[in-house]
Amino acid sequence: MAIRIFEPSILKAQGALLDLIGLYRRGGHQSELKLSADYQVLLRWQTSPLAGLPSEPFKIWRRPARPFAEAKKIRYEVINVDAFLPANAASLTVVQFAQPLASVRLQIKADNPGIASVGLMCGVPMLESLVSIQSRQLAAEETTVMEFHSPLITSLVLINVDRFSDIKGVLLAETEQVDDWELVETVGLPVDERDWQSSGQRHGIKQGLSNQETDAISAAVDRFQRGINPFGWGAYLPDGTPAPDWQLPEPEKLVEESSMELLPMLRQVADAAPNQQAAKTFQFQIDPPQNPAGGTMPTDEPSTADLSPVGLLAMLAAGDPQLAVTLGFGTGYYEEKPIRTKRYTQSAYDWMITALWDRGLDGQSDAVEFAALVPRPGLGIPAPTPADLQVDLQAHLRPEKVDQLVGLDTQQLGALPADRTDLGGQFCRGAPYAGQAR
Repeated sequence: MAIRIFEPSILKAQGALLDLIGLYRRGGHQSELKLSADYQVLLRWQTSPLAGLPSEPFKIWRRPARPFAEAKKIRYEVINVDAFLPANAASLTVVQFAQPLASVRLQIKADNPGIASVGLMCGVPMLESLVSIQSRQLAAEETTVMEFHSPLITSLVLINVDRFSDIKGVLLAETEQVDDWELVETVGLPVDERDWQSSGQRHGIKQGLSNQETDAISAAVDRFQRGINPFGWGAYLPDGTPAPDWQLPEPEKLVEESSMELLPMLRQVADAAPNQQAAKTFQFQIDPPQNPAGGTMPTDEPSTADLSPVGLLAMLAAGDPQLAVTLGFGTGYYEEKPIRTKRYTQSAYDWMITALWDRGLDGQSDAVEFAALVPRPGLGIPAPTPADLQVDLQAHLRPEKVDQLVGLDTQQLGALPADRTDLGGQFCRGAPYAGQAR
């Protein structure tokens, strides 16, 4: 039996709970509302390109939301950054933990009335590592307790918090002892099993909800229906004018598109040891620029690009929620009865994603299973409506024929967000290396 390791540098995951009724009302949608439940849990994950492909599809597990272990006092370092801020800025303190945590709780106190906030960080204590934040309106000398659950907690940032105490948490390493997980779904690449058998891997085996498994491509289409935010942005711009229509792509077309180049390239690199797969690249020729008249810029040496299919897969999984679900790096489930209190709403379940490497990362070692936790996901942040739409003039173009109008080269700018309502940002760090052009 393979050992299970929680190692975020190999496999990391995040999740969000969507209030579908709230998103529908907030967006001003007019279409008829047909939902299987009022809430939807969306999960996304990513493996490091340096780990290559696992030997089989991912497994999704859940358990009723309850403590993983008894919260204990933990070691930490306090970093006061007020000296580096302007005199009128809010006070800022970073609490850096000695070991990664799965949950943490602390008591905060305000000397004066105002809003106190505590943010959770994943990674180096910088702004881009901020995962979530809680705020409280406190009276003078009032205390309150804040609690966080996350796949990975490395530090907290305290904003306008005068005093804090009683920090307790559960180490991420302690969660390895939890064993009351229920298998929910098998999720993997939408490929034909017969094409992958010779690689010694089990991609393309039957996938889908537990006890409802089907072929990998049909399973990808099914999870797309429940694993994507169905509303996107709102129906109107901030000034009240209609926003561009939000349209979801057809999942069958996404699978078909991926099967043209990406999935066949992944099959070719799958024969290498997992930790060598990302180094395998394919070279593509880049056509020179072309104007609207069909004229091509002359060049003596066409440009080329070297692309790593494993790196490209990781980039798509991190940056495009729809392709993440299609390619087996995301899924979703309707949830009828989440945990709801006056201060928060969160999933009634803890979630776990596991991936198995039959012969380790080097292809020569014992089997190892990496896992990532998503403890009781909270409400996701709604995507903003499109705003600041404008068209900038880039250049005047030569007419296609003599005495015809001069053409205009324009660029449409503005905040037209992709479907990022599900996670707000998929992972704690940016997308990995996918290739280079020259």
